[in-house]
Amino acid sequence: WTFWASRILFFNSRDIVDSAGDGMAVVGAGYKTGHGESAARHTLPGEVFGPCAAAALYERSLLEDVGGFDEDFFLVYEDADLSMRARLKGHRCLYVPDAVAFHRVNQSIGNLSSTYVYYGHRNSEILFWKNMPASLLALYLPERLAFDLLSLGFFTFKGRGVDFLRAKLDCLRQVRRIRDKRKEVQSTRAISIAALRSQLDRNWLRYRRKLPPS
Repeated sequence: WTFWASRILFFNSRDIVDSAGDGMAVVGAGYKTGHGESAARHTLPGEVFGPCAAAALYERSLLEDVGGFDEDFFLVYEDADLSMRARLKGHRCLYVPDAVAFHRVNQSIGNLSSTYVYYGHRNSEILFWKNMPASLLALYLPERLAFDLLSLGFFTFKGRGVDFLRAKLDCLRQVRRIRDKRKEVQSTRAISIAALRSQLDRNWLRYRRKLPPS
């Protein structure tokens, strides 16, 4: 193990899980394992895709290997992006339930705020195009497009459609930058396509009611 996830509970509801480690769906959407569930259901250690960086531990060797956090992400998904790059290089993450932290979730940006929608869906898009190997990118692209269309409908209904579209347009402006980063990430991949597929969750619709990693 080269990085570890803690059991993060809500600050104001300390028997409810915010994150018992993070997962990654095939569409490039991160999610919090156990989010909203009883803390008593998540007492056993085990492998997870990555940690929520609100309370995580990383070996220095891992950070040096993957180049640390990508500062372009700035807010939301920076930990999911790091976990994806670490996984591509063969690093593994252990969930440690005895390491407990209490989280004031989204205190700085709120739920469904303009900032939340913009950075969450800009950065999720970048993560998908930057980190997904070519064969999986082609395989899961139809699902990614479906995910984006459903998200557009949802956020339009919530009055945040403009923020969602602004996020996607910003990605288009960064195509060359994303392409250059993608080349670097894919050139150093150390695991097989099959190994990565086994770590990704196909049932991405199940988690759309949950918050992305913070």
